[in-house]
Amino acid sequence: MGFSLLGCLQKENRKYLPKGYYRIQFDEKKYQTTHFNFKDSDFSFDISKHFEISSANREIDEEEYLEITLNNSKHNFGFIINYRKIKNNLEELIEQAFNPQLISISDGVTLTKDEDETLLIYELKGNVANPFIFQITDKNKHFLYGMMYVCMEKNKKCNINNDSLQPIVDFFEQDIYNIYETIQWSNNN
Repeated sequence: MGFSLLGCLQKENRKYLPKGYYRIQFDEKKYQTTHFNFKDSDFSFDISKHFEISSANREIDEEEYLEITLNNSKHNFGFIINYRKIKNNLEELIEQAFNPQLISISDGVTLTKDEDETLLIYELKGNVANPFIFQITDKNKHFLYGMMYVCMEKNKKCNINNDSLQPIVDFFEQDIYNIYETIQWSNNN
């Protein structure tokens, strides 16, 4: 009789901890100014040293553009940013950059923009692979369109879970604003 009573007491004293997520360590952000050239356009912005940077000329519908990839393999996060020159087609570029399919699979959208609408940021809610879509333009000659990517490297295992990814999303969200605040367009074209 005493044996079973002792077993019950031990069971009641156990601590059951809730399921949790790993603590994510972030290094301090340090930035470097990176210059890009595309045809006769030059521009630069500061990029966190957390990213590996690459760029390549691409083509869609016989229109060339510059694709910039910022990849953070440690957290399997990154950005793909496209640069296009405006040729009296700003509205068309904005329309092409707006992706209703991505927005329709989200649980909601928050739009952030500045007064002049030279910055538009769509924050997509829920378990989405692209939590941010953004556009930066001078409305005259230069147009940048970008997306934040969860699971940037397809060969790595990745689980898109908004709760566990939110600290990483928040950490890299600041890089969108940093690009906007530090972008320098060339004046000679």
